Amino acid sequence: MGRASSTAQQQINALRNINTNWNDILFRPVTNQEHNISLSGGGERADYYTSLSYYDEMGTVRGVSNNRYNLTLKTNYRVNKMLKLGASVFANRRKQRSYLMNTNGFTNPVYYSRLVTPHFQPFEADGSYRYDTNIQGREDSSLDFNIFEERANTSNSRIDRSLMLILDAELKLNSNLKLTTQLGYQQDGYSLERYAGEKAMPCARKSYLQPTPTPTESAPFCLLAACTSKPKRTAVNGHGRLWPSTPAVSTPFTTSN
Repeated sequence: MGRASSTAQQQINALRNINTNWNDILFRPVTNQEHNISLSGGGERADYYTSLSYYDEMGTVRGVSNNRYNLTLKTNYRVNKMLKLGASVFANRRKQRSYLMNTNGFTNPVYYSRLVTPHFQPFEADGSYRYDTNIQGREDSSLDFNIFEERANTSNSRIDRSLMLILDAELKLNSNLKLTTQLGYQQDGYSLERYAGEKAMPCARKSYLQPTPTPTESAPFCLLAACTSKPKRTAVNGHGRLWPSTPAVSTPFTTSN
């Protein structure tokens, strides 16, 4: 068998000294935070309760995060011995941030980390990107793919908002009979912003060719419709609904000795 050329041998020797730990550079240990504060009080005729909470979650994938705010307000007021009124407000806001990825594509770091060779380094000595030409299983692949460049040139942000108002009343006719009614209003909505810059992967890449999701679907985003330097924004207006006022009759359960 012939011996490898000196250039090929140098390349082989260089590869022996490269052992990229993709789990370390693609993923991270996380610390999640949750903070709560509440205040309550009242007297014989009125009482109140207020609560505010904040939750901050870091994704194990670098660049992925989720945070949430919750607000609760409750109060009750006794008009007289027979009538009691109450009001409640529940509000929350959640923001999720990530970048564009395909579940079964190379932009998914979990999928990519299982296939990429440890002998590949994603950056040159000067910090510029090196491209993985073997992502399609061929060394002559023409796709200039670098997962870190992909992250830097795409983003996926969603904000969910919810508001609920409840009014209730209780009329106590006697010790064994009372009437209750409740009226509620709820509003939900979300806004979605997805961005793919000019340096993102070419739209011809098969792993991106997925149907564009509708506001009620959850599907991979199709870069074929948004491969541009300008961000693509999709906004969905909130919608609300009234709960009908439904009187109810309540009689205490009693037992006899």
